[in-house]
Amino acid sequence: MHRLRFLITSLITLCLFIGAVAGATEQLPTVAVLDFESIGSEEYLGKAVAEIIRTELVGTRNYRVVERSQINRAVEEQELRMSGMIDDQSAVEIGKLLGADLIVVGSVVRIGNAYTINSRMIDVETGEAQLGRNVTGTDLNLLTDMSRELITVLFRGGEPAHETEEPKLVATEETRPVDAEEPKGPVAEPTTVTWDFETGDLTGWEAAGDAFLNQPTYGDNPTERRRGQPSMHQGDYWIGGFEFRKRPSDPPGRIQGDAPQGTLTSAPFLIDRPTITFLVGGGCDKSKVRVELLVEGQVVRTATGRCRESMTRERWDVAPFQGKTAEIRLVDQSGGGWGHLNFDDLRFEGDTTPRKEYKPGAVHAKPAHPPQQEITWDFETGDLRGWHASGPAFAFQPTYGDNPTARRRAQPSKHQGDYWIGGFEKRRGPEDPAGGIQGDRPRGVLTSEPFTIGKGFITFLIGGGCDAAKVRAELVIGGRVVRTATGECNETMKRRRWDVREFRGKSAVIRLVDASGGGWGHLNFDDVGFE
Repeated sequence: MHRLRFLITSLITLCLFIGAVAGATEQLPTVAVLDFESIGSEEYLGKAVAEIIRTELVGTRNYRVVERSQINRAVEEQELRMSGMIDDQSAVEIGKLLGADLIVVGSVVRIGNAYTINSRMIDVETGEAQLGRNVTGTDLNLLTDMSRELITVLFRGGEPAHETEEPKLVATEETRPVDAEEPKGPVAEPTTVTWDFETGDLTGWEAAGDAFLNQPTYGDNPTERRRGQPSMHQGDYWIGGFEFRKRPSDPPGRIQGDAPQGTLTSAPFLIDRPTITFLVGGGCDKSKVRVELLVEGQVVRTATGRCRESMTRERWDVAPFQGKTAEIRLVDQSGGGWGHLNFDDLRFEGDTTPRKEYKPGAVHAKPAHPPQQEITWDFETGDLRGWHASGPAFAFQPTYGDNPTARRRAQPSKHQGDYWIGGFEKRRGPEDPAGGIQGDRPRGVLTSEPFTIGKGFITFLIGGGCDAAKVRAELVIGGRVVRTATGECNETMKRRRWDVREFRGKSAVIRLVDASGGGWGHLNFDDVGFE
């Protein structure tokens, strides 16, 4: 048995260094991730990072991951404290108690506005630290992304991609030349949001911090723990900030408590009905736990619970905001009693036009559309007039001048006029330093106001990343993505054309999507024309 364990560990080590994930074995390697130390950073961050890593590793199905409760018992048995950095020898002893093959330890360090996650992986059999890795970011909202990037370099033996890498290009429908025949009909599935969480996951939502890491919740978990306050959720799944039961197979009544904090934000959507209703419960201090409606980046409606687990229906009058882009955000800024939020079953109600089927998360257009000239299709106004940005990817847009050339990229932007969308760049005007960048890490969406398609073709300049699954321009009609395009992993933009003759007279929006935080995780875009 000892020799078999040694061989398995050796195989894992080899795979880590050559960049492959361990293959299926009769006995999956066991990994224990200790809570990371917080140095100069918020105390909960070390635990949050460790929990993210555990959750992501479980999802790979390549490892058996030790539960945090088991780790805590082993730590107590060794009479160690998780508040201080555990040395390698102590970590090995904990690993032996847990029957782990590998153990991960580390820290979250804050210096100024920058957060660095340091880590190392220890082979319990040999006591040697096999790998040491770290990742750094300046936005706490990207904590989950940073942790996932750390997993990639730690468990696959690779390094984070950089923009200087030139991936091999593969011809796709999205990179075809202007004169190529365009695909007809829908080419991608619509972006959706699970408003009732019955998908059993957070499709269409982005979590920051650790308050919502273990969501959604399955079943009436408050009743399972004999709380005397039934959740009153709809269906099977809901958001229960105090709970920790993600699926029917998990032990009923399990909790994560009130300590975790964070936000959960929906993908942008268009308000097309006058009323939004939802179930809300949990804490009652609106300054710390609440549901928010953000319209064009501004909080216009809020709601909270009643310091009871049982949810009740809340109603917002959103008639003044019909036709505008919005997001729903759940906020948990409390680590004390009733420092959690319960949420479920968001609905859009009421009519101003004949009823159409509502598809959750789809982009819906209002009957009267703003004229096209109100949207800056070439960005020569020097701002994002007629567009709505969600997430930090487009926070410093548009870009002034040929910034890639100013930073000696040897790939001129080939933009039109003075201004354009350059997702990697950070130069908003001629007074800003030439060559400034924000890099690839930020993610987000930039969505135009609705417009009516009046001509047969839409053309535009596009460049930047070439992975259409992560960075792309979309044409959205009736909630469906009907056309997409992406760059060629080159800063230089090229002209693309969408044949939209079949959609004349229909309402549409153009959406720029940046869902990548790695190499070539940005989009360049300019000069939309209607022909």
